[in-house]
Amino acid sequence: MFVCLNCKGQAAVLPDANLASELIAETLIQQCFKLNYEEVRFLRKSMRLREDELALLLRVKPTDIFSWENKITEIDSLDDLRLRLLIIDIIKNPLFKKIELKLKLADIFGNCDYRKSRPNPIPKIILKPVPTHFNFRIEVAKPT
Repeated sequence: MFVCLNCKGQAAVLPDANLASELIAETLIQQCFKLNYEEVRFLRKSMRLREDELALLLRVKPTDIFSWENKITEIDSLDDLRLRLLIIDIIKNPLFKKIELKLKLADIFGNCDYRKSRPNPIPKIILKPVPTHFNFRIEVAKPT
């Protein structure tokens, strides 16, 4: 946390925003529910893609991406799976290589029903500081 000496304003610092983004993406692609509109948008932005670029990679229309991200329509099961697998392919780093080993199509269809919508409420993800310098851990908030 930085504090301005003049105005006493405070600003939180996330030392490794890319790592935080990757950890959140890992959590999202391993969940057993269809991605919602916020998650689709977050994943697209974490890959630094425009709507038309993601549409090209998923072989859908750009209007489909717009519809998913603006809560007009839900992403269908096949496109949900394609998006998850695309994320694994695009983000080339050791963290996502571990996920690739864990993610098997048989497991996805055997253990999770991606056709189901997520039950409410949507869990909130919280970044919590841990004692070591510049490290964060991600936790799912407890429902209140």
